Amino acid sequence: MLWFLLASTCWADDDALLRALSVRDPAPSCAELSALTDEPAADLRDVAETVTLPPWAPMRAAQCLVAAHSEASESAFQQWVVDPTREGLGLLVLRRTAQLPDDLARAVITSALDGELAVQARQAALSDPRPTVQSLATPTD
Repeated sequence: MLWFLLASTCWADDDALLRALSVRDPAPSCAELSALTDEPAADLRDVAETVTLPPWAPMRAAQCLVAAHSEASESAFQQWVVDPTREGLGLLVLRRTAQLPDDLARAVITSALDGELAVQARQAALSDPRPTVQSLATPTD
């Protein structure tokens, strides 16, 4: 309960979503979280980018964006992988690029290759099962 009170001082637009994301265990499913709001992608992105406490709330929100709302989150993902203030979110997306559609995975990795997460972007490309994504790990001269 204390986590919810601290988090709600930072973000109070949708108490039900934030309350669900703040529960430590068991973690709610992405479907359950999405059902709590009329605009799940926008609201989850808002939580990921603005809520700081409890620390798992923004990460759970970002995980759900990758798993269930990736198409609607393309611009956020591309920003996260280049913005040093969102490094944790960028790393989360890079570690989950195999869950993204091919075009989106390539766009996210390509964006990250020019920034501070270039090493992690190359690793993400190499570990992806798709040859089109793996090819991004090979620098072109």
